[in-house]
Amino acid sequence: MSVGAVLVVLEQVLWAFSGLFLSVLLFRSTGRADYALFVTLTAAATLFQTLHNTFVIEPMLIEFSDRPQEFDFISALVFSVFSWILFSFVVAMVYPDCFENKTIFLEFSLVGWAVPLFWMYRRYQMMSGDGATSVVTTFCFCAIIILSSFVAYLIGFLDAALALFVNYVSAIVCAGTGLYFGRKKLKAKTRWSSVVCLVKEGWRIAPSSLCMWVQSGFVFLAMPFFSSPVAQAMFRAEYNMVLPVAQFNSTLSTYLLNAFSLNRSRGVLAGFGSAKGLLAAVFFVNFLYSMAVIFFGDIVFRFVYSYPLRSPFAISVLIVLCNFFMLFIFIFGAILKGAGVVQDMPVVGWVSNFLMVVASLLVLKSGGLYSPYLAMIVNCVVLFCLYFFAFFVSHQAKK
Repeated sequence: MSVGAVLVVLEQVLWAFSGLFLSVLLFRSTGRADYALFVTLTAAATLFQTLHNTFVIEPMLIEFSDRPQEFDFISALVFSVFSWILFSFVVAMVYPDCFENKTIFLEFSLVGWAVPLFWMYRRYQMMSGDGATSVVTTFCFCAIIILSSFVAYLIGFLDAALALFVNYVSAIVCAGTGLYFGRKKLKAKTRWSSVVCLVKEGWRIAPSSLCMWVQSGFVFLAMPFFSSPVAQAMFRAEYNMVLPVAQFNSTLSTYLLNAFSLNRSRGVLAGFGSAKGLLAAVFFVNFLYSMAVIFFGDIVFRFVYSYPLRSPFAISVLIVLCNFFMLFIFIFGAILKGAGVVQDMPVVGWVSNFLMVVASLLVLKSGGLYSPYLAMIVNCVVLFCLYFFAFFVSHQAKK
């Protein structure tokens, strides 16, 4: 592996760990209802981030990757802030209970845009050829989250409002510092035509991004179907066990997407060696992780969360199944997107995702301890069937 590839993997690991670390500390220090509030707002932010990627960040990379000096960062920033504020009011209408505390509502709606800003600035750095600074910025962002949340936990002040505040302040400090020192590179005059260009390109690539919208927004959509905030909090805490390796698998899919887009699937893969060797290593890592979850999941969960799994073996097996289904989707989806197959089938994508949401919510509505995991598996199976159908149709068309 090259030094650059190692840094990218470490960056993703630290990002996953920082979010998990904050989540664990909050679970241990507050009531389940307060933790459920944090999970709901985090899920909402993740949904917005996915939409923001589709309509701002990805179009930015497509349209301006070869001429980054022409990108109007300021207009994109203003558009993102106003979009976030409107989105926060939609969240308040869907989940009014989350904003009974006016402080949290003001914090979420007026400052929550900081995290999408951070990720937009990070991709802008990479687009401008400043990848090393981008990695350092992410390291600083994660370090601030880890240190500040740990201090707050030690002195007993950590709650949902403070956990959100830690995320927002970390993003503002890191992105704001970079923007201040790099202000000479930014366009001084706002041009809304560049925003229109981004949104148009976003609509063009939206069908291929729809699956990610559904995946990222699933927990957010599913909140009303949980029997109680406690059940919601426990599901999220248990599901956190799959996040570290899922983040690694997501990074893998990005490399595969780039490789297949550049028709280099049989050659060198961004410093990782051959595609076959990479896939073998990833499946081996996932196998070891799965065995560890099945045999030691309850022990680790008790140690980390000071709370037992509700049904240790069954929950562990379901977590492993969810992880492997997502791994197959990451890999298969990257291959098909790189080949342009998924983009060419927008109608199938929209219909299949609609059916996926309906089926998953019906499973959740049935209730029961395992229904959230079964809904995740239904979600993954339908998406996998979509990809397989797209592959089959594309293969038949070539014949």
